[in-house]
Amino acid sequence: MLLSYDLVVDSQAVTSICCPRNRPLGETKMFKLNTLDLNLRGIFTAFSLLLLACVPIEAFANARQNSPQLATASTRAYEGAKAKLSRDLYPAYRILDRLMSANPVIKQNASIAVRSLDEQTCKQLIGENALCGIAANLPNVSKEDNLMIWALQVAAAQTPDLNAYATSANNRIVINRALYDALANNIEGKSCVIAHELAHLHKDHTKLKRQALDQFNNEAAEKISAAVANAKRANESQQFWSVVAIGLNAASAGLNSGAGNYSAAANANFQNQVLASRIANDQNAGNIMFSQLMQQAANLAPQVASSLGQMDGLPGQLVKRTMVDVNSYLGEVNAKMSETSRSHEYESDSMAVEFLANAGINPKGCIDVIATLHRGSYKPIAAVGDSHPGEVERIKNIEDAIEAKAAAYRRAKSQIVKPGALPYRYDERLEIVTVYPRGSKVYSSMASESQSVDTLLGK
Repeated sequence: MLLSYDLVVDSQAVTSICCPRNRPLGETKMFKLNTLDLNLRGIFTAFSLLLLACVPIEAFANARQNSPQLATASTRAYEGAKAKLSRDLYPAYRILDRLMSANPVIKQNASIAVRSLDEQTCKQLIGENALCGIAANLPNVSKEDNLMIWALQVAAAQTPDLNAYATSANNRIVINRALYDALANNIEGKSCVIAHELAHLHKDHTKLKRQALDQFNNEAAEKISAAVANAKRANESQQFWSVVAIGLNAASAGLNSGAGNYSAAANANFQNQVLASRIANDQNAGNIMFSQLMQQAANLAPQVASSLGQMDGLPGQLVKRTMVDVNSYLGEVNAKMSETSRSHEYESDSMAVEFLANAGINPKGCIDVIATLHRGSYKPIAAVGDSHPGEVERIKNIEDAIEAKAAAYRRAKSQIVKPGALPYRYDERLEIVTVYPRGSKVYSSMASESQSVDTLLGK
């Protein structure tokens, strides 16, 4: 039986997937692997080497002759990565690779980077500035490359913010360098940070938060609309009784004047003037307040701003009274979002323990991380508006998860054969590594993409 298949590799894809970077851009090589009289075991071994190992092309050639084990192929892949990645990025890549390979439930790719400056810290240093969005995505730069960004990175290092975050838009995990350095030589701790952020990506908490916020804003908008409707009914009632009062005063003035009681008639006319002036002033005040309110509403959700827009025409006193209810409803939104955020943190902590246990990494490193994050401060229990649980609450949740996954950790730790290396891409300019789950399409070369377009649209 003759088994033959072609492997087409573009030089750019080769660079991204652990292969030597000394080939010129655009060079494409084709390798034909022929195997005679392969039995089922041989077929499985051949395909396993291709699908499960991210190794240089030279390793595939050796595989044809020497049939190395997956562990050997993985070792060569890791050696190649170690030679290319920075001192900080290589451990992060290895941890991410192990977590993803040991937890096949993770189906999407994930990238990782270590950064000295995040956007929030940047804005604290220089205020709202478009530069912050750019600087937060860059690795360390030199003074000669960009003096401003270099200065921001140096300043951020002096006021370190121990943090890490994940963004679902690009499936990226970013670890603040201050936290990375604070966990120096603590591989279990760093592994927990990465596992926690990987759990956020896996559960797509960013999307869930947006959905929750939209739901809470809809609820607030309905309550605000009801409050405004009540205010309008009150305003109609006030207008009615104001008209009655003005009419009565006018009638009193007429009667008193006809009876020759000019003093009483003058007083009734004065009361009408005062009432009319008060109504006009209150209406003007309401118009001013409404204008200011709508300027602030530009920062609120559209459905909330629309409900607030229904207050147009209300007098000042009713605007003030209604805003008490509005602020209460908006406060409820913030409280519910904080509660949602804390629930996501609990879930990511528990899932991080599960990911670590399955990977044979001691999840007790998560307790070290919590202690590091709360160094110099003590907040055992979260307040209503806190986005993260308190220290005591969080440690208790982690300890419960560790106990629940103790058997899985012992099982993974006792395995002789560890999961093989996954395919990855390395963006040298931005110092970002992207790891791909087993079986995923890693990278389409320029040549194959051109062929696909020509096939679809014609040459």
